[in-house]
Amino acid sequence: MPADLILKASSIITMEPSSPRAEAVAVDTTAGTIVAVGSLADVQAAAPGVTVTDLGSTVLMPGFIDPHSHPMLAGMVTQEPSYWISPCMGFPSYADVQAKWKQLDAALPAGTPVICNGLDRLLQGAPELTNADLEAIFPSRPAMILDNSGHLQRSVRR
Repeated sequence: MPADLILKASSIITMEPSSPRAEAVAVDTTAGTIVAVGSLADVQAAAPGVTVTDLGSTVLMPGFIDPHSHPMLAGMVTQEPSYWISPCMGFPSYADVQAKWKQLDAALPAGTPVICNGLDRLLQGAPELTNADLEAIFPSRPAMILDNSGHLQRSVRR
C-alpha cells in the first residue's frame, strides 16, 4: 500500500483513544486506505517522497453521517441569519426571548426571514405559540421558531 497523498492540518481528529490528535496523515488514494497517521516527520518517513499538502488551520476529521438531522439542523439554525434563543445561551425567560424578537424585528429589513432555535417552553415559561402570536411579534417578515428539541414549534409565512 504505497501512499500517494500526505495531508497536514492544524488538527487531525483520529478517533483513536490512545492518540486522539495528529498532525499529518498519509493516504493511498487508489485503495482508499490510510497508510500512516501521526507527526509530519513520522508520516513522511512512512511515505517517503510524497508531496505534503498543507491544509493550514483546517481541522481534518472522519466523515460524519447524520442519521436523524438534529446535529446538522442545530448547526444551521444557530448561525445568522438564524438565532439561538435557548436558556443556556442567555435567554433564561420567555421575556428575554420576546426582547430578542423585538430587537430582531426592529433591526432587520422588512421581509427578511427570522429563524429562531432553542425555545424551551418549560424552562423559559413560554406559551405554545400560534400563528397569530408570531404575526403579532413579526408583522413584516416570515418567521420560524424551533423548540429546544429541534422540532418545529410554529412558523408563519408572509
